[in-house]
Amino acid sequence: MKKILIIICAFCLISDIASAMSPQERIDDAHTIINIYTQQYGPLQWKIENLGLDFNASANELLGAAANAPSDREFYRAVALFLAELRDAHVSYNIPSSLVAFLPFRIEYFKDGVVVKGKRVEKSLCGKKEFKECAEDIPIHEGDILMAIDGVPVEDIIDELIPYNETGHEPTNRKTTGSYFVTYRPQAVFPDVPEGKAVVTVRRDGENFDVETEWIRTGFELAEMPPKSAISYMTAAIGASPYKASTSAINAWSPDSGNSFIEDFRNSHHVNFALDKGNAMIGNPFPFFPLWDDFEQRMKKYYYTGTFNVGENKIGYIRIESWMNYSKGPHIDALEKEIAWMNNNTDAIIIDQTNNGGGNSCYMNKVASFFIFEPKNEIKFQLRANRMWLSMMEGWYAYAMDEADKVHALSWLTALRKAVENGDYLSEPLPDCSALGKIFPYRNKEGTPVLYTHPVLVLTNELDFSAADMFPVLMKDIGAAKLFGARTAGAGGSVTGTQMIGNSELSLRVTLSLMFREKETLTEAGTPTHYIENVGATPDFIYETTLKDYQDEYKAYRAAIEGVILGLIGK
Repeated sequence: MKKILIIICAFCLISDIASAMSPQERIDDAHTIINIYTQQYGPLQWKIENLGLDFNASANELLGAAANAPSDREFYRAVALFLAELRDAHVSYNIPSSLVAFLPFRIEYFKDGVVVKGKRVEKSLCGKKEFKECAEDIPIHEGDILMAIDGVPVEDIIDELIPYNETGHEPTNRKTTGSYFVTYRPQAVFPDVPEGKAVVTVRRDGENFDVETEWIRTGFELAEMPPKSAISYMTAAIGASPYKASTSAINAWSPDSGNSFIEDFRNSHHVNFALDKGNAMIGNPFPFFPLWDDFEQRMKKYYYTGTFNVGENKIGYIRIESWMNYSKGPHIDALEKEIAWMNNNTDAIIIDQTNNGGGNSCYMNKVASFFIFEPKNEIKFQLRANRMWLSMMEGWYAYAMDEADKVHALSWLTALRKAVENGDYLSEPLPDCSALGKIFPYRNKEGTPVLYTHPVLVLTNELDFSAADMFPVLMKDIGAAKLFGARTAGAGGSVTGTQMIGNSELSLRVTLSLMFREKETLTEAGTPTHYIENVGATPDFIYETTLKDYQDEYKAYRAAIEGVILGLIGK
């Protein structure tokens, strides 16, 4: 093997590490975490009954690890393993650290190989060198295949890292972990962050190369505090307090938040990964694949749109990289004009929502309204039946914006109070965009329908989450579109964060509800369900992209789309 040496200076500030939390402090935090998910986690009962989750065993393992962990980092690792058992893309935790370690290149995972997609260089690390010259010092090229790091095969590294990034869908686990975290390690996610030299093995032109490089570190090392019992003012406070366990609270809505309660809820259908922002896969406004040679761009602001030809047919294309917008405003106004034009000038339309982290459910419903010709039912939500939700419903009702909002709030409040008083785990399915629970065909301000009347194809993949699970499910269930690509992640709920937990100062994200689709489907095990969680949207036409697709500039992917489009048009 050829050996190439590269040394990159790292600016890394490391603080002294003091003694860790006491075992009792870790146990207190473990109890708090367990109680949060017992009381607030919406999918818990369903996952225990249908997906084989042994929550009690996981909780006991966490408590045992908390009692015996030799360091705070080991406790954080135990928390990650506990949360991984939930198999939920919305669930995550955050360690209070800014330290990040990364290798000087970016990658993308495919099931048949991990490809280098470019170089990652911090400008501050280049010294007096020009940025381009600094990048040229890195002897790893775009298109190289990553084989191993320090002799460990890349697939084994992915297996080791997945518990810190468990989404509940193995293709999504491997795509996100393999594309981001193999070469990018934030301590907010990974308690142990690599440092020093690394030997990277890459394959180029059929030959393996060993490249000696270093993990570049930025930010600050996690500071471990001494036990509270060792601090005089904390000892006095603890002794005077009747509470021995740490406490934490869900970030509850209040009328001072700036949004109505329901608006905050509608915006909660998205995931929150600690991703490398330079590796813009999720949320990229441009498609992950090269568009057709004759593609003519129309819009770039709000949406990336255009047209191309398949034979004698003109096909429209609309890229929706995120559902994090609102059901009224410039995005919908722009889409109204574009749909009106495309309905008169195209034979079919492609909605590309691949690599979409989710967002606002009502914005998603409003987009769907351009493609229906009679009222359709929304995807609804079943909420965890507890006093926290009930108090927020009461606040929503008290501060309702208008009479329609008050009627909507009262319907939720009544249903949730009934569930709480009956001891039900979840409420009945509730609509979040209107009290009627209906999506109506789109009309402009003059009351004129603006609808697309030709075939619609929605592109999906394993990097579609939450509202991006909802949209293809909705479009498929109501017969408004066919789906093409890979199954979505199956992040089927709404999510909120917690305040920091007392001793460890971890913050958590908790799924509080379950999306309820009208049409029954099957889990991976064949169990009938109406839920999207761990099920996602399964395409009518399955296409899983590969390394060969990437190397061939996605020619086969585009050809497969063309074939499906022609079939939908009937030509």
